[in-house]
Amino acid sequence: MPARPFNDAYLVTYSAEHIAYEVDMFFGMVEMLSCSHRICASSVAEAKRLNCALIEAFGMHLRNLIDFLYMSRPKPSDVVAADFCGTWQTVRPALSPHLENARVRANKELAHLTTDRLAG
Repeated sequence: MPARPFNDAYLVTYSAEHIAYEVDMFFGMVEMLSCSHRICASSVAEAKRLNCALIEAFGMHLRNLIDFLYMSRPKPSDVVAADFCGTWQTVRPALSPHLENARVRANKELAHLTTDRLAG
């Protein structure tokens, strides 16, 4: 398993697969959730589950991208924007309160079973 600092060849290969996937899935979920077309479901309950799955996928991919851009103390196996640009933490825009709230909410409501989940 490669270790930080990752070499350029590894980062190019990694980003072509994994970062491209996160970006594609994030924007794909945005498109699917904002589309007026309906996804076929055999029941109201199934339609609700499909909608929840799309919302959860959107939240998880958003969380992964926020972490990629803003994680300040990555673990040895984490790949973050600073791996690609050594000055990233000094040139990146500040994390907005909306993105921070979205990250916390995704952590609490999608990635963990906690009493901090919102009801309903």
